[in-house]
Amino acid sequence: RRPVIAGRGEGGSGCRCRLGTFSWGNRWSLCDVPRFTGTDMDGLLRKFYGAYYYASNMALVLLGGYGLDDLQNMAVRHFSDVPPRPKCEPPHDLGGDPVPPAVPVSDSDSETDSSPSSSNFLPPFCPARSLRRLYRIVPVDNRHVITIIYPLPPQYPHWRSKPTNVLAHLLGHEAAGSILAHLKARGLATGCSVEGDDATSSTHSLFTVSFTLSENGVLRWTECVDAVYLYLGMLRSHFETEGTLPLRIYEELREVSEMSYKFAEETHAGDFVTDLVETIVPKRIAPPQDRLLDAETRMFEWRPDLVKDILENFLSPSNSRVDLMSTVFGRSNDYEEIENDDKKKDNNRDVDDDDDDDDDNSKNMTNNETVLCCSCDDPSAPPPPTAFDLMKAMNVWRDNAGYAPSAMPFTPSQDGAPPPQMEPTFGTKFWCHAIHPDTLVRWEGMREPATRRSKEATEAVERAGLALPPKNNFVPTEFGLRALPPDDDDHPLVSSSLKLCIAVGKKKTWFAATVQRYNSIKNQILLFFEDEDEKWYTLDFNSVEAKSMKLNNGYEGTLNGGKVKFRIVALAMNNAGPIRKYEDDTDDHVEDGTAFPPVPPATPASRLPKKIVNNKVLKLWHLQDRKFHRPSADLRLHITSNRANATPHERACGDLFVVLIRDAMMEVAYMAEVCELFYWLSSSDTGYSLRVSGFDHRLLALATEFLKTFLSFRDREGARDGLPEVVKEGRFEQCREILMRSYSNAGSKSSQRCSNARLRCLRPTIWSDYSKLEVLKKITVESFTDTMTLILEKVIYSRFLFVRVLSFVLLTTGKWIVRLLLSHSCLWKVYTTEIAMRRMLKMLQNYSKYILGPRGKEG
Repeated sequence: RRPVIAGRGEGGSGCRCRLGTFSWGNRWSLCDVPRFTGTDMDGLLRKFYGAYYYASNMALVLLGGYGLDDLQNMAVRHFSDVPPRPKCEPPHDLGGDPVPPAVPVSDSDSETDSSPSSSNFLPPFCPARSLRRLYRIVPVDNRHVITIIYPLPPQYPHWRSKPTNVLAHLLGHEAAGSILAHLKARGLATGCSVEGDDATSSTHSLFTVSFTLSENGVLRWTECVDAVYLYLGMLRSHFETEGTLPLRIYEELREVSEMSYKFAEETHAGDFVTDLVETIVPKRIAPPQDRLLDAETRMFEWRPDLVKDILENFLSPSNSRVDLMSTVFGRSNDYEEIENDDKKKDNNRDVDDDDDDDDDNSKNMTNNETVLCCSCDDPSAPPPPTAFDLMKAMNVWRDNAGYAPSAMPFTPSQDGAPPPQMEPTFGTKFWCHAIHPDTLVRWEGMREPATRRSKEATEAVERAGLALPPKNNFVPTEFGLRALPPDDDDHPLVSSSLKLCIAVGKKKTWFAATVQRYNSIKNQILLFFEDEDEKWYTLDFNSVEAKSMKLNNGYEGTLNGGKVKFRIVALAMNNAGPIRKYEDDTDDHVEDGTAFPPVPPATPASRLPKKIVNNKVLKLWHLQDRKFHRPSADLRLHITSNRANATPHERACGDLFVVLIRDAMMEVAYMAEVCELFYWLSSSDTGYSLRVSGFDHRLLALATEFLKTFLSFRDREGARDGLPEVVKEGRFEQCREILMRSYSNAGSKSSQRCSNARLRCLRPTIWSDYSKLEVLKKITVESFTDTMTLILEKVIYSRFLFVRVLSFVLLTTGKWIVRLLLSHSCLWKVYTTEIAMRRMLKMLQNYSKYILGPRGKEG
């Protein structure tokens, strides 16, 4: 919705901005508006098609399991009717600025555009009506988000250096010394997101800095913006004193991009061709052909001058706008309720009007009536407060000059609150005010480098403790794969379907078989025949020779020194499952559904999970990867407790426990996520599920921090010990606010609400979000720590699933986990007699009378 509101200045009028139009269309824009204005929509669409749908204005990418000649024939057959040139001139009534001329594709391996500022820059916002403004937006669900938007020149010419990626990494990092760490310490924000839009337009790009705020952060929103400009001033100071930024920042980003590209997982074919065609689309600068696949991911060159140019000329208060979306202003339904009440009153007053007016009023009532339901899942919940109940009306909406207030003490009275503007496409409510010039001057002073900074700004930087990201210790440097066991090694023929010519008496007959295993020491394959017989055969070529051979369907070779002839019927692709195919008429019977497909062989024991640790503390399984061939690992732990879901209080404490751990792990987790190391923690009615996944080399370092944080909540008494040290001061209340907002948003989608209601009908121990919200409001630090000590003490069973491919000793890993569990508290108690039960209601057996069907002829 932000791009739609983007071009709307104060009062909803002003110049036509590039992002001020609705660019994808809905029923309102394609049907209602043309009918009201008398516009020939069909004629406009045909003009648009004739003006822009031609060969030299399009890009085409074909991907499929066919030869190049076949793909070319497909392209000719399906796209030869596309005209080479436009059939007509672009219609002037479609609006918009002219598209800049196409730039030829560069064949060199250097920066496409060496100039820091592009001459093709056409601002997406009207500077006089949209920049230097504050937009206060009414959300649909419960949220508090502030976003600072900076329009930049198009960044696709800088595909080699990606300066916006560097700035997004610096401003968006979440480790110590970051903007988010500073705002979290002051209780203003709980999360951040910084994005550099570098490849979507030939005329401009957008650089956005967003923070998820607390309610206190909404009231003190200017302090959040202050922190951004203080950090920008710190970066400018580095350029002024040292001439550049530390090279290690670029090196870390380059190493991460290299490993991400090298070990990228296979994407969906549709997504792949979409990304590729957007890279080579005309009217923009595309990378050379040999860089089409990696130009969007990898970093090839360090260009600090481009970073400095964006810092100096574009990331400034005068080139920005601020969007503040918060339920402090109410929700959309609150205003719909007020509007509907007003319309009902008007209709009652106009009840004696003529019939035409009555019809119009009834239509308005029908189109605008809204049934307000509580956002929780419980039908006994009270109705949601109105916008004015939440805001308590507004004292200060503007100062005397009409500017937005620099601070927002939202203690309004209903009489002093002006009605919001409404964006017509989605109906989003918002207010737009110019930011006071004094505030812009103060922000400009904060972003000045140290030598030109005021004393007040210098003291603010020192208090904030802002710094560049520290060295990332999670960057992996080892990417070797653990070798498969020699008696079940990798080979191109494994899982393929073959036919063997075997002598039966004096006659030779072809028998179908599936290659089940390969022994690299003996160079033998194990064949599984249709009668479930298994037999080893010696290959006449080894695995190295096989990879260089052109093996395909129909290939013929020999086994056992030329004594047995074989033919490939179906070659398995990328270690797929075993294939059983006969290459005769029986295959047609299976495909037609007239015969049962052949039963594949059972999975060998060497490919099943192996239990490598089995004691009262830990059960650990290991499974070797055979499909993805990535140096990654996956560590999973499930801890079961019979107290995790006993009452809504226990379940709410468990959910709050998860939020507190995520908050405490944020700085460490961010550094790991940059290197594609991730962790997950979730609570359920049986306990907690933990998972650590990513590149194998540094996975145990993240798992150690994760488990230490998790286990630090054990054996604590609320009145005596309080929260563990990992929970910083003031974070308990902030995390409780986050969870309360999550509970209040539950059920906002109809599908989710129906699913929750169905589950509660079947399982009475699934507590509604409303019941958990009510108990969460009363939870204190003492009651939380006492409850979590009880839950974590009654641990019943712990299970680990460790899927990995690198070669370090697995038993050492198991011993490390056991030692870590036992180090927290003198004994890790494991109860094997008490199992957390899941109760399920039994449905009525006689339900035929409740079945609904279509109405018959008799009605």
